[in-house]
Amino acid sequence: MAHAADAVEAWVQRYGSVGSARDQIRRIATDPAGNTVVVGSTDAGISGKDWLVIKYSNAGGPLWTNRYNGPISGQDVPAAVAADTSGNVYVTGIVQNPVNASTFGSTPAQLDCLPIAPLPSGLGFVE
Repeated sequence: MAHAADAVEAWVQRYGSVGSARDQIRRIATDPAGNTVVVGSTDAGISGKDWLVIKYSNAGGPLWTNRYNGPISGQDVPAAVAADTSGNVYVTGIVQNPVNASTFGSTPAQLDCLPIAPLPSGLGFVE
């Protein structure tokens, strides 16, 4: 949801995965053009939590949607999002990997932090 300068609701968007997925917003950022990037996680009970990144235009229309499922389909949760002056989007977060898979949840320090390269036009994640 975006708000105009006078605190009037400008637009509202809803995202819902198929089935009984649990979708959760974690962070929101805007770029210089006024576009909004929403980062969260989605979990349909098949591959654990996946990163979900959606970019909306300044009018509220969806521009692109990306999902990231880590190397073992584990509990992957984004932690932060930023947009640079060119509108590129950067996301970082936690990704469960084969080394820490058996200890997930017991020692958070054993989780990885995966920075993601820019997503200039929603073409997908690049590691």
